[in-house]
Amino acid sequence: MNRKVKALMVLNNIKGVDIAKKLGVSPTTVYVVLSGKGKSRRIQKAVAEALDMTVEDLWPNGNNKAA
Repeated sequence: MNRKVKALMVLNNIKGVDIAKKLGVSPTTVYVVLSGKGKSRRIQKAVAEALDMTVEDLWPNGNNKAA
């Protein structure tokens, strides 16, 4: 998992399962994206919004494009 994203989620008490419920996807899907093994602009955007940041702030190396 992206260490920066993980740390920010912990600090802000945001859980992947909460993102999953909000988007109507499985928690596994969210964790696959957070780990970098999958890509979903929708999930990245939801995480960024929950953290009051931009996708580019959290995934600056171009890892923010959906496959």
